[in-house]
Amino acid sequence: EEHDASYKQQDKAPYYQAKDVALWMGGRWGIPVILGSATPSPESWAACMRSKMTKVTLTSRFADQPLPVWQWVDTIAERLAGKMQGEFSTILLEAIRHELKQGNQVILFKNRRGYAPQLTCEDCAWSARCDQCDLALVYHKWEHRLRCHGCAQIFGAPPACVSCGSTRLKFKGYGTEKIEEELQLLLEGYTVGRLDQDSVRSKSAYSRTLDAFEKGQIQVLVGTQMVSKGLDFPRVNLVGVLDADQGLNRTHFRAQERSYQLLAQLAGRSGRHQGTGTVLLQTRMPHHPLFALLQAQDYTSFMDQELLFREQHLYPPFVRLIRLTLGHAQAQVLQKSADTLALWWRPWLGTRLIGPAPPMTALLRNEYRLEMWIKAEKDPHILRKIRDSLPPSLHQLSLIREFKGLRMSLDVDPE
Repeated sequence: EEHDASYKQQDKAPYYQAKDVALWMGGRWGIPVILGSATPSPESWAACMRSKMTKVTLTSRFADQPLPVWQWVDTIAERLAGKMQGEFSTILLEAIRHELKQGNQVILFKNRRGYAPQLTCEDCAWSARCDQCDLALVYHKWEHRLRCHGCAQIFGAPPACVSCGSTRLKFKGYGTEKIEEELQLLLEGYTVGRLDQDSVRSKSAYSRTLDAFEKGQIQVLVGTQMVSKGLDFPRVNLVGVLDADQGLNRTHFRAQERSYQLLAQLAGRSGRHQGTGTVLLQTRMPHHPLFALLQAQDYTSFMDQELLFREQHLYPPFVRLIRLTLGHAQAQVLQKSADTLALWWRPWLGTRLIGPAPPMTALLRNEYRLEMWIKAEKDPHILRKIRDSLPPSLHQLSLIREFKGLRMSLDVDPE
């Protein structure tokens, strides 16, 4: 899956792209490199259009099976009609029960682990948040604890509101743990399993869960993105997506691309051996253009639209992106250091420089963060100037005593 974001090193420097390393090594040693994907990245697609890569199209599916059927459920309309049971529409539940009665299995996708993503007070609107991060705490019922998914801190679940003392606390939202629990009650006589970071903390636990599903000991498998990764089970003809809009609502230029790729990958888990597979998506936006393109299996039209958007708004593959992340324990010191850098860079970068501005998580592990982005056209002269100018100015900034303790992280072509 060449489009997968995991090929990009994101946790710590060096922030290399494994695909680029493979292509460089192939070019250096004269070895052909195959980038395989049913939904190639815009970068690879554009390279094929410019004849820098050769596109080879596979015209038939695995085992010559027919492509899956797409079905949408409007959850707003279903809820107004009283046809929702928690996170599940009547249509989805009936489809699941039908498959199980046929002796088949079902995969359900929800890209949010834990039991509930938010704990709030019904009286004063207080919500449980991490004291070291700008993040809500996620409730994990199996351990009756609140966890921060940013810094991994663990807190006890309070019996009452820490702000007003009210006992009217409410867990809001659905994670995979809650979905597993409720499905087990709704599907009496069947076994529901879960595949996420919490339930399979080791490689052996991961293998045990998949082995149990393969042997039919688990009839319904609920999971996060783990369930989309190349699994092949002969008795799975139905894949349900509980919140198909989740990825579309991200404030990221790759939101549409990632959503299409993920949903197409999930569809590939259904109907791989017998019958025609079905992908049932629950959505609040059933008329979203992306869903129509998915139904038509028209990745070419989707990519044409996506590349047009990228070109108009100056995003990869038409420009190079550089992200500088600055971090400091003191917000005022951080802001001043970022303003200083912007003062040095803006005269020669001009509108190519964006920021400084806080990222989605502005406080992480007791460190305040700001980001600066550079959008650079693919001009060798400009790219060379940026490459030669950035490191010395960052070094100069680090020598200013006032900014002692400043953390700087430079990522070229971030995901």
